[in-house]
Amino acid sequence: MSDIVYSYGNIEQAVADMDSGVTNLKNRLEDMDSQLRQLQSSWDGRAKEAYETSKAKWTDGMNGIVDILTNVSNAVMEARQSAEATDSRNAASFS
Repeated sequence: MSDIVYSYGNIEQAVADMDSGVTNLKNRLEDMDSQLRQLQSSWDGRAKEAYETSKAKWTDGMNGIVDILTNVSNAVMEARQSAEATDSRNAASFS
C-alpha cells in the first residue's frame, strides 16, 4: 500500500493562488471591457451588431472559466477540510 502525503499549507496556498488567478482574470476582463466600450461607442450598424454577438459569446465563455476555477478552488478547500477532519478523527482514535 502506498502512503498518501499532503501538506495543508501547500493546499491552502494552491487555493489562494487559484482565487488570486480568478480575481486577476476578472480584473483584466473588466479592464478590457472598459477599453472596448470606448471604442464601441463609435461603432454602428453591422460592425456593432457583430461585436455585440461575439462579445456575448466571449463573456459567456470567460464567465464559464471563472465559474470552473471557482468551483475547483472550493472543491480543493473542501477536500483539505475533509482530510484534516479525518486526520483529527484518526488521531483521536489512538488516544
